[in-house]
Amino acid sequence: MRLTTKPGLTGTLTQQTAPFGTWIDRYITSEVAPFVDRHCNNLGQKILTTGVSMGGYHSANFFFRHPDIFDTVIAISGIYGLQMFLGDYSDENVYLNSPLPF
Repeated sequence: MRLTTKPGLTGTLTQQTAPFGTWIDRYITSEVAPFVDRHCNNLGQKILTTGVSMGGYHSANFFFRHPDIFDTVIAISGIYGLQMFLGDYSDENVYLNSPLPF
């Protein structure tokens, strides 16, 4: 999979090398956050994450999983329990991507 954030700036990640949530997490933390830091004169400050609905879920999930990168979250109308989508199924990946236990 090839993800492009800006013309000429690309990152290549493959789904075969990691579980679904892991490669997205790695892309945001190792490529997007450093890009914001370098190109927005962030000077090592932490980043705000925000979203609505499913974006609210993802913004809260990244905020709680990476307090070293994000210091503020605005998560509006998110669904933070994954039971609606997964029922009673649970494993380590589900737990690590569920903001409510944090």
